[in-house]
Amino acid sequence: MQTGLEQAKKMTVGFIGLGFMGGSIAKALKSRLGVRVVAYDTNEQVLLTARHNDIADETVSEIGEAFRQCDIVYLTAPASHNLFNMRIVLPFLSPDAILTDVSGVKQPVHRLAEDARAGMRFVGGHPMTEKERAGLQYAEASLLQGIRYVLTTSARTDGLRVERMKQIITAMGAVPVVMRPEEHDRAVAAVSHLPHIVSAALLGIVAENDDPKATMRMLSEGGFKQLTKISSSPPEMWRQITLLNAPQISLLLEQLIHKLQQTQKSLNRSDQDALMRFFEEARDYRDTMEGD
Repeated sequence: MQTGLEQAKKMTVGFIGLGFMGGSIAKALKSRLGVRVVAYDTNEQVLLTARHNDIADETVSEIGEAFRQCDIVYLTAPASHNLFNMRIVLPFLSPDAILTDVSGVKQPVHRLAEDARAGMRFVGGHPMTEKERAGLQYAEASLLQGIRYVLTTSARTDGLRVERMKQIITAMGAVPVVMRPEEHDRAVAAVSHLPHIVSAALLGIVAENDDPKATMRMLSEGGFKQLTKISSSPPEMWRQITLLNAPQISLLLEQLIHKLQQTQKSLNRSDQDALMRFFEEARDYRDTMEGD
């Protein structure tokens, strides 16, 4: 298998599903490395847009022979579709090809790769960027700039393929981070999946308690609006992600419920010391985080 960025510039990269994330990666690869892009999508208008805007050099309406020429194939459809599409594309991959994805939950994808005897060539991927928009028309070549891009590996994953992916991710301007799929799923359950559930719950509470004049909505311009911004993301995507990572999320929800119940007790007792510790501990940990 070829290695190095000089070879990367001669690559053909395939995309199965070409929405916001797939389009952004395709744009970044073309602008940074000049790769050739082959794209499949079920929506013909998406394929027309990809050709018209030079996001893809070749588009196809079925997963088949066109992907034999690809050095890397990205599964960039919604998470559950990626599991389905993996089985279809595997027979068409060349022996040296890398198969990767952008799914927000990694363990199910790795299990399928192992079951399909593709564990060696599969390198899981998850760009850690939060964007509320969906659709190819919003794709940005600069989306990955400076963000952490997680690569997940199993015991069978080929190390050379991992190194190749790290080089390509770095060339796109992102920061590669390698970890096990179970480690990834536990972490994102806490920092991504649980916040989406909390945001949706908060919005539900306000919607149910607002008055006919929508006073609460009118006064939501500050922290509440910023806190719940993530709920503008596509609901179907989050339905799939939360179901795929349900065990990890459920454990954290239990902890969250317990913490809220403890806070409720502190409020009911007017326990100033407990409330002070609650807010101080949150502030102190928040202050350890990089940037804003």
